[in-house]
Amino acid sequence: MHKNNLPLVSVNVITYNQSAFLAETLESILAQDYPNIEIVIADDGSRDDNPKIIAEYAKRYPKKIIPLLAKQNGGIVVNCNRGLAACKGSYIVPFSGDDVMLPGKISQQVALLKANPTAAFCFHDMEWFEHGSNRTLRLHHTPNNPPATCIEDLLADNSIGGPAVMVRTRMMPKGGYNPKFPHAGDWLLWIEMARHHPFIYLDKPLVRYRRHPENQTRINPHIGTEQLALLNHLQTIIPEPLHSALQPAYARSWQAVAIGAFTQGRPWQGLKALLNSLKFGNRSGKLVLGVGIGVILLCLPQPLARRLWATLINRRFRA
Repeated sequence: MHKNNLPLVSVNVITYNQSAFLAETLESILAQDYPNIEIVIADDGSRDDNPKIIAEYAKRYPKKIIPLLAKQNGGIVVNCNRGLAACKGSYIVPFSGDDVMLPGKISQQVALLKANPTAAFCFHDMEWFEHGSNRTLRLHHTPNNPPATCIEDLLADNSIGGPAVMVRTRMMPKGGYNPKFPHAGDWLLWIEMARHHPFIYLDKPLVRYRRHPENQTRINPHIGTEQLALLNHLQTIIPEPLHSALQPAYARSWQAVAIGAFTQGRPWQGLKALLNSLKFGNRSGKLVLGVGIGVILLCLPQPLARRLWATLINRRFRA
């Protein structure tokens, strides 16, 4: 492929204290067979060796790597939008500083978007892998987590993995990610684009998604509450006939609120959240199990209950 005949792709690498992973991430991007890329690395005031690693790569690849080093931590949305503002490509790949691109990711996604000029974005499957052992845990899309094919699917569940997406830049909402939703902002971004344009799924795993103790979806007990706020916001911007599509998302979000409450040692609040999940139609075996666990936690001394819940959460996030 000749660089001059290909649209520029900007890879927006968002990173904070990820020096243990960042070099592997950058090498996987640099190894792509698509030559016309720029790598915007937005570091959010890291206190580890991230700045040193970024400086070394920027020196080695001055025409390809754009370093953005914040002096202070501004938060994930500020960092994401700072990176987006520096991206000059026709297409943008949002990426994390701890994930790994598999060969052909960028070239295949560019080809798909070029062949479908009305599509706002495309996404693909991902391999989840365990940091340390490097063991593949599972694919992101399973029978219980199928890929979204329409706006109703997206409203019901945020099933799209962020590192799997390539966006057509001119179809992105102005301003990028909404600062009100620091951990669910990508979900809102996909929905805002899907309201007006089609999107496409590529049935291949082209990213390895790293699971480790610092994953934000693993350690943040407030994600469920944020998702509920996002769903309330969506009801103000989407047509009323689509409101019913949000019901499964409300059920999952209340379940996430329950997990956060149990994690923080608030079993009564956790049980109430599980009952709200039931009200929105959650009839899963996991919910019934969660109610049973919640009752047990109420009967145990708090230190023991917290240890038990931490063990269960660790098991839950192993895959």
